[in-house]
Amino acid sequence: MDTSILIVGIVLTGTVILFVSGRIRIDLVAILASLALAWLGVISPIEAVSGFASNAVIAMVAVMILGYGIERTGVTSRIAT
Repeated sequence: MDTSILIVGIVLTGTVILFVSGRIRIDLVAILASLALAWLGVISPIEAVSGFASNAVIAMVAVMILGYGIERTGVTSRIAT
């Protein structure tokens, strides 16, 4: 078995465990997984950060920021009642 396959499997398993446990924020876990793969030489540093430049990721970050702002202002609690 190729060592890069084993490394990806270990990082993926750790990522899923951290996602499910909720001990670390999901966005931080995703960044750490990407950095771990780059640091371990499975992907290049350019490949590690290129995924964050896609339109889908930028849209998701924008929605999270808007949702946090709406929740902080109390609009969600007013809508819920």
